[in-house]
Amino acid sequence: MKKAFMILILTPFLLVTAGNVFCEEMAKEGTISATYVSSGTWSAVTLEEGTAFVTWEQKGVGLSDSGEGPFHNMSSNCAGISLWVKGVASFVGYCIDIAPDGDKILYQVTMENRKPGPGPHKGKWKNISGTGKFAGIEGEGEYTDYNVQPAAEGTYQSVSKPKGSYKLP
Repeated sequence: MKKAFMILILTPFLLVTAGNVFCEEMAKEGTISATYVSSGTWSAVTLEEGTAFVTWEQKGVGLSDSGEGPFHNMSSNCAGISLWVKGVASFVGYCIDIAPDGDKILYQVTMENRKPGPGPHKGKWKNISGTGKFAGIEGEGEYTDYNVQPAAEGTYQSVSKPKGSYKLP
């Protein structure tokens, strides 16, 4: 009985004093610096020499450079298109990143004047919306993309380094 009474008294005390440790609130604004490793597939329709319409889809993981925080250990699913004209491409795509707790961020990626080769290639990203702790998120930044030798025909593998800022309502 004495033990049950102590548990009843200590439980609310621990919840009040330690609650912030277990329920860390995300900062209302901050910076993002991460590394994403992705693998994808593509399909091209060639119109003439040096001109093609390409669709692509990739999946990967993202780790914050600090090794912690709300943008750490996220899965990523992206799809988009690119138009190659005279060997130079413009890209637009959309990605959904999913945090370990299931909250999601939807953002757009763009790249202009991309030339063939491993990179580095520079692009921009912009948040569109989010769920859970990311609801109402705004933010944008730049990313640097590096491509490696494909593991299989019709695939690509890349490492991206996004940097930027975010703001929540």
